[in-house]
Amino acid sequence: MQVEFGSFNVDTIETTGAGDTFCGSALNYILEHDIRALTENDPKELLAFANAAAAIITTRIGALKVMPEKEEIFDLLRR
Repeated sequence: MQVEFGSFNVDTIETTGAGDTFCGSALNYILEHDIRALTENDPKELLAFANAAAAIITTRIGALKVMPEKEEIFDLLRR
């Protein structure tokens, strides 16, 4: 996946959990992609994935019970 940096235009209603979501999503990406095997493009993809997850969480009230599914994150990345 080719990734461009930027922000996501979402209807933010609460920022609770955005930082935790970003960090958790970044760690999840690293665990799924093996930190020892990361390519040059992987850090860009990691940051875009974590940023999209954090953007989605700001459109919901709460944090843990409203974490986005991976497909939701990929949908936002494809926009």
